[in-house]
Amino acid sequence: MLLSLLTFLTYGLTDLLIFRVKEDLGHPDSTVGYVLTAGTLGTCLASFAVARVRERLGFGTSWIGAFVLGGTAVLCLGLSESVLVVGALAAAMLFFCTSIAGTCSMSLRQEVTPSHLLGRVTAAFWTTHSALGPLGAAAVTTAAAGVGVTATCLGIGVSVVCIALAGTLTGIARSRPGRPAEQEV
Repeated sequence: MLLSLLTFLTYGLTDLLIFRVKEDLGHPDSTVGYVLTAGTLGTCLASFAVARVRERLGFGTSWIGAFVLGGTAVLCLGLSESVLVVGALAAAMLFFCTSIAGTCSMSLRQEVTPSHLLGRVTAAFWTTHSALGPLGAAAVTTAAAGVGVTATCLGIGVSVVCIALAGTLTGIARSRPGRPAEQEV
């Protein structure tokens, strides 16, 4: 449920990022490319760090913490007037939110699902959790057109942080470092 809500809120962030750089900050398409490249570099860095982060902190802390930090980056994105800071925030947002949390989520699902069910479980997972994404992108871009990118980023950032922190009230917050098979049942 939490991931579906987060997907709803974050699916349209690339559109907001582009609009923020081009329209609000007045930079050309080439600068948008550099900012998106910074986000991609954040994703690459995450791929090197995610296994160690999850092993050290456990699934719950990694997943919740990644979305809290990602939400904070979105909130700051709405406040920043510097394209360099926006690029760094894009890297942080994609590093923490998308890559760390996403890789942790996918890994856990593959670890706990029996091999003969993995294809069906994966298909059901993506269908269920991605279904709200396009609606969220439409809502996010409509909100940005109505109240501006700054207010929309602030609203999304606060919402993402609150939803992630709601994860502390679930079983995922009680997971311990290490692989699920190594944890106590």
